[in-house]
Amino acid sequence: MVRLSTLYNNFSEFYRIANYIQGVLAREKEKARTEVEKTSYIYLQNRITEAVDSVCMGRILSDTCVDLVATDLDYVISVGGEIKAIIEHKRRRCLTDGYIRVNKAQYEVLKLLWERLEVPVFYLVKTWNGGFRYHFVKLNFWRAELAGTWQARDNYALIPVNEGIECDEARLVELLADVLEG
Repeated sequence: MVRLSTLYNNFSEFYRIANYIQGVLAREKEKARTEVEKTSYIYLQNRITEAVDSVCMGRILSDTCVDLVATDLDYVISVGGEIKAIIEHKRRRCLTDGYIRVNKAQYEVLKLLWERLEVPVFYLVKTWNGGFRYHFVKLNFWRAELAGTWQARDNYALIPVNEGIECDEARLVELLADVLEG
């Protein structure tokens, strides 16, 4: 888990590194031979720009000294004007005893959205075990555990990934279709 406060407090250094990477991508884009290569470089440049803007906004919000929680959501999925699901996408090298650790503040925001919007919240966890596997977990807020601190000061929640469905990409497509049609 990245401690964003480190980036907020060292924004100029983060910005310098992001600009360096942007420059590398721009040079590589000029050498691109196919539309896919060029589009890939442009996409990555745009994502880095979004990351810089996100860290900048986080720094500005933290400078207000107001006790707040700001988090991004990976996917809010709407079909026909109706919100069908909220999906938080995580990638982990491995699972620890069938759980993953997630930022407690983000967990609490997801719980608030679940309560207010009455839509299902899922964690989609991508792992590697000789090949990519997906774990599609419908969040049960009574089963997730709020735990202590991790990495010295970040509070976290434990999400029981082993209660979800482990699948390959083809099965994931079927599971998502069921959620979106439901």
